[in-house]
Amino acid sequence: VDLERFHNDIQPLPELRDGKQNILFVGRFERRKGAKYLLRAIPLIRERHPDTRFIFVGEGRLRYAFQRYVQRHGLQDVIFTGYVSDADLPRYFATADIFCAPAITGESMGIVLLEAMAAGKAIVASNIPGYATVVNSGTDGLLTPPRDSRELANAVGYLLDNEPLRRLFIENGQRKIHQYAWPYVASKILDYYYMLLD
Repeated sequence: VDLERFHNDIQPLPELRDGKQNILFVGRFERRKGAKYLLRAIPLIRERHPDTRFIFVGEGRLRYAFQRYVQRHGLQDVIFTGYVSDADLPRYFATADIFCAPAITGESMGIVLLEAMAAGKAIVASNIPGYATVVNSGTDGLLTPPRDSRELANAVGYLLDNEPLRRLFIENGQRKIHQYAWPYVASKILDYYYMLLD
């Protein structure tokens, strides 16, 4: 992760900081990213947290199907931004209260999780092998079973209710993120090469 791009001093988007709690998804709209499980979780989350906004950043072949789902179910305050430039993406992270990554399979370590940690955001993600290498559930985020909208909603709602826990996750994530920064990663690779050469 590039800590010069993603950090917790970036200015949020003012039009989206109006007192509502923002839940952010960033990714391609394809089946394995699991956005539909977050969409299905929205009514469950709003049973206790009506003043929430859901921001979906990304493009993909399922985007219009998801937008039709939102319209069909009358879901308010659900934003599909479409493509967002590299320059603007950190501001969306800065605008979020919770970052949600509900992927169901096929993820490696999850760069978006590192970007969210670097941006100082509490994370709810699926408990899949790649994500579990980054997020230590209960320490710097919450992991939920994949394909389970109710558990996803429970975890998001729990964090919305619990600001001290969100702050703890953010602090732990901010400490952890330095071991994923490019200078640290590059030095570890160089050390390995030197060891092999020796």
